[in-house]
Amino acid sequence: MKDCLLLFALIHCLFAATLNGQVETMTPAQPEVIIVNTTQLDGFQNLEAGNFDLAIEQFDQLLEQRPNYVSALMGKAKSLFQLSEYQEAYDTYSKVLEIHASDVHSLEGLGNSALFLGQTDLALTHFKKALNLKPDNGKIYHAIAVSQICKNDYLNAAESAKMASLMFNKQGIEAPYSLILAYFSYAQIDDKENMQQVLTYSKNLNVADRWPSSIIQFIKGDIKTSELISRVQSEKEEIEAHTYVGLKLKYEEQFQASEMHLNWVENFEKTDVLESLIAKHILKHSRESISHAFNY
Repeated sequence: MKDCLLLFALIHCLFAATLNGQVETMTPAQPEVIIVNTTQLDGFQNLEAGNFDLAIEQFDQLLEQRPNYVSALMGKAKSLFQLSEYQEAYDTYSKVLEIHASDVHSLEGLGNSALFLGQTDLALTHFKKALNLKPDNGKIYHAIAVSQICKNDYLNAAESAKMASLMFNKQGIEAPYSLILAYFSYAQIDDKENMQQVLTYSKNLNVADRWPSSIIQFIKGDIKTSELISRVQSEKEEIEAHTYVGLKLKYEEQFQASEMHLNWVENFEKTDVLESLIAKHILKHSRESISHAFNY
C-alpha cells in the first residue's frame, strides 16, 4: 500500500511540473498544449499596443511557416495600414481575399487602403462588394460617403452618411461623425433644408460631454473656432477640427480663412485620418476650379 502511495505521489509531481507555465486546451480527441510566454507580447498584442513594426516582424515569422495563415495576414495588413504603408497593406489584404473570397474584413481593408492611395473608384468597388455581404455595416457606409465626397458626388455622399447613421443606430451606436459628414455633404450642394434636418436630428444625440459634440456645437454657431480648437485632445481630433472649420468657412464664402485651415491639415504629417482625405480633396477641387476659371 505504501509503495502504491509513493508511486501516485511521484506521478502527481511529474504531472504538476509538466503543466507549470503551460495552458492545456482540451478537445475530445486531441488535447493541445500551448506554451504561455508572459515575457514577450505576441504579434496581435503588439498590434493592439501600437508596436506596429514589431508586430509585422512577428507576423512575418508566422507566415514563413504558414504562408496562408489568415489571422497573421490580417494582422500584418492592419499593422502596415497603421504605418501608412497603404500599397503593402493593399497587397496583403489581397492575399487574404485569394484565400477567402467572401471575407468582409479584407474587402473593407482593401477599400480603405485604395482610398488612402487615392484610387477612389477602386475603393468604392471593394466597399460595395463588402456591403453586398454585410448590408448593415455602418462603417462601410461611412467609408463610401467619404469616397463619394472625393468624387464630388455630394448628394450620394450625404445619403450614404445618413445610411451609416441609421445602421449604427440599429446596433445601439450613436454616429455623430456620420451626421457631420451628411451635413457638410449637403452644404457642398447648398441644400439648406436637409442641412437643417441633420442639425435637428443631432439634438437627439447623447454625446454632450464627448468629442465630436464640440464640432456639432461649432456648426450650430454655439462656440467659436478658437474654443473648438482649444478642446481637442489628440492629433486626430485636431485634424477633424481644422477640416470642419475649413468646410464651414468655405460654405460661408470665407475662402482665404477656409484655405488656411485646410492647408494646415494637408501639411500635417499624420495622414491616416479620413478627414485628411476630405480636406485634401476640397483643396484640390478648389484649386482646379480657380485654374479653370483663369484659363477662361
